Amino acid sequence: MKRMVYALSIFFAATLLAFTLCACAASSKKPSTSASVLGWMGHNWNLTNGGMAGVIQGKSSNIFVDANRYLHLRITKSGSTWTGSEMFTQDNLGFGTYQWVLQGANFYNMDKPIVLGLFPYGPQAGIGVDGENEIDAEFSHWNGDFGSKPVNADFTYYPSTGNGPNASFEDDFQVNMPAPSTTTVRMVWTSSTIDSYIMSGTVPVTSAPTNIIKHDTFKGSTTTIPQDAVPLGVNLWSYHAEPTNSWDIVMQSFEFVHQ
Repeated sequence: MKRMVYALSIFFAATLLAFTLCACAASSKKPSTSASVLGWMGHNWNLTNGGMAGVIQGKSSNIFVDANRYLHLRITKSGSTWTGSEMFTQDNLGFGTYQWVLQGANFYNMDKPIVLGLFPYGPQAGIGVDGENEIDAEFSHWNGDFGSKPVNADFTYYPSTGNGPNASFEDDFQVNMPAPSTTTVRMVWTSSTIDSYIMSGTVPVTSAPTNIIKHDTFKGSTTTIPQDAVPLGVNLWSYHAEPTNSWDIVMQSFEFVHQ
């Protein structure tokens, strides 16, 4: 009896080992979706490796912080493969003022399919589905989808959980060149309004908006405006077509002031 129990134990152990090895081998064939973590501007950010928005994948090494503590988001090419950048806060941010300071002006005139996105995004944490709980400030020509209308930026807001997938508000517009050497992007999100600004120069987050290039106010409701605290994302991705050039977008700072 003891030998039988021992033999059965060996059999089950061998079966478990074989199953584990098979599972590991199968999982090793899947694209990597593990996230590295970057600490920046008082938040921990998960960096995307693998699938992300658009037609190229995210690569964590495309994101780094330089000696000035400026964040770099890059699109790069290795062989014939293009990769982009994407990261999300580990904490959920809610109503308040979101502000980014961008260095240079290259993001106003990227390849036609390239998109720089600055956006609270609930689906990253399972809060609603795509097309809900998202507030966008974006820079892109959107692959020329607007035809003869000149576009290199937009503000787009999606509704709260259970009320998607159509945008509650969308404004696609052109920031004329030459653009400022430093740009401040501000988003003020409350339960009933969203104010978005593009401002020339560096504007302190505690100061009133000034040097305004573009401003939109959206007055909505608990249906048309996201109500949940959600992760904040920033990404540099390619829409509907691959890039033709490498890009390095520099973000000097991000600040969040809770309402």
